[in-house]
Amino acid sequence: MSTSRKQQGFTLIELIVVIVILGILAATALPKFVDLSSDARISVLNGIKGSLLSAANMAYGKAAAQGLSLTTTGVAMSVGTATVSLDYGFPTAATINNLMQDTGGASHAAGVYTLQTGCTATYAAPAAAGSSPTVTLATGSC
Repeated sequence: MSTSRKQQGFTLIELIVVIVILGILAATALPKFVDLSSDARISVLNGIKGSLLSAANMAYGKAAAQGLSLTTTGVAMSVGTATVSLDYGFPTAATINNLMQDTGGASHAAGVYTLQTGCTATYAAPAAAGSSPTVTLATGSC
């Protein structure tokens, strides 16, 4: 009387090997497909853009309340201990950072806030009376 046992399914060792291989693949391949750091840097730039425009609008309101000229360039205004130069009532690119409290870790010079090369927010004061400042984002290399 000979009985033969048929193997059904996988052995425990085979299952563990497959799980380990899948774990290694997931650990190495997943970060390449899910790059959240780029999204985070773009979000920081959007935050800087909002802060720049808010600071510029508050400076405009303060200039208007103080009776400063909103139709000329080179007007100086004191904000706390800082001096801000205004063009058409809005801060110039060179002095906008005097109004910023947090730059999200970005370095800044003359209205350009840089997180890394090719990942910037650039503030520009208005070019004429009655227009508004602009903030341009470069996110191609974030």
